[in-house]
Amino acid sequence: MRKTILFSPGVGGHYPLHLKSLLRYWNQYGVGELFVILSPLFPERHRSSWEEINGYNLRNVKFYFFSNSEEKWLRVTNLVFRSFYQWIIISKYLKQLTASHCFINVMDHLLLPLSLGLKVASDVKLSGILFRPTMHYDKLFENQQLDFGDLIRKWQKKTILHRAMRNNSITTLFLLDPYAVDIIQGISQNVKVVHLPEPFLLPEVSNEILWEKLYVDAGRMTFLLFGALSERKGIFSILSAIELLQEKISSKVCVLFVGTLDAKDRDEFYYKLSRVRKISKIQVIYYDRFITDTQVFELFKKVDVVLVTYTRDYVGSSGILIWAAKALKPVIATKYGMVGKLVKERGFGVSVDPENPREIALEIEKSILNGGIEKDDKQMLSFSSENTDEAYANTIITSIFEIMDN
Repeated sequence: MRKTILFSPGVGGHYPLHLKSLLRYWNQYGVGELFVILSPLFPERHRSSWEEINGYNLRNVKFYFFSNSEEKWLRVTNLVFRSFYQWIIISKYLKQLTASHCFINVMDHLLLPLSLGLKVASDVKLSGILFRPTMHYDKLFENQQLDFGDLIRKWQKKTILHRAMRNNSITTLFLLDPYAVDIIQGISQNVKVVHLPEPFLLPEVSNEILWEKLYVDAGRMTFLLFGALSERKGIFSILSAIELLQEKISSKVCVLFVGTLDAKDRDEFYYKLSRVRKISKIQVIYYDRFITDTQVFELFKKVDVVLVTYTRDYVGSSGILIWAAKALKPVIATKYGMVGKLVKERGFGVSVDPENPREIALEIEKSILNGGIEKDDKQMLSFSSENTDEAYANTIITSIFEIMDN
């Protein structure tokens, strides 16, 4: 029987959906044992997802959890140390469980030891998701030049990735960024590089009501910033932008911040939020709660515009674009990276410099004066249909079984 390890140490926002998508479809694709290695924090941090997983009636699937000490070392801030410790942990479980293939949910953290020729175990093949490819970002748009520091970082990442891809342990790299596939494949032909759809499952209709709890003033155009709220997501740029709005515009605007704040940004956010409310006629609502997928979709259907204002250092994809596409809601988004390219190419809305509050304020003003933001409904529906939990699971599982059968 084929034996596979799914190594998924993270407990962040995207992990539950990725894990559920794989497990939901695992038994449909053939007989094989699956050993899932998770953080001990996962069941408590994502209680509803864990309960859902336990209801899947999985066959030949066993769950293991890191020890508390292993969990501690996998959270160290020193990325070099963390990468080697992750290599040690993966090697331990592969030897203990005698699997022949290991799928790593986030391959980025393991590239450094692999680039030095280290193997997790003899004759074990690896595949995994590369979440943060950045070597192509300067090629996504014209006139986007790299400074000296960016060039050095690009060279470092390319060198590490090239050496890692020469390690014959790696068979496949999955990329959520479609614009990076050809460029990463061009670095080395030793590893297969595959575009991976984002997992998305439209929630079932329920009687959950969130909108009424927000108390949005009638007649205001609503702008939503959703998810794990932090400086990187543009919360301070948004607050600075709405301070710049003229009174006749601000009186017609409601900005919704929905999600939990990063602890290090909490004090500054509340201070600036209080100041904005004193000097402006804008309505700003902060809803500091975890909300279910059903409530998220209800929220996206109700708002007028979605804010995707990641700062320039944000790397990778964003599930928020799929929510917006599914609800056919236009976005004001960062002009950088994969998100900026998708917004421009697929007609999601408008792009701005996320660190320039004046640009954000201008687009909010245009939205009010024009009665909305132009978008391409056909392209947005096409994008949402391409990114599903089934497409995500099918791409990974069929690739794993193909590798193990050869």
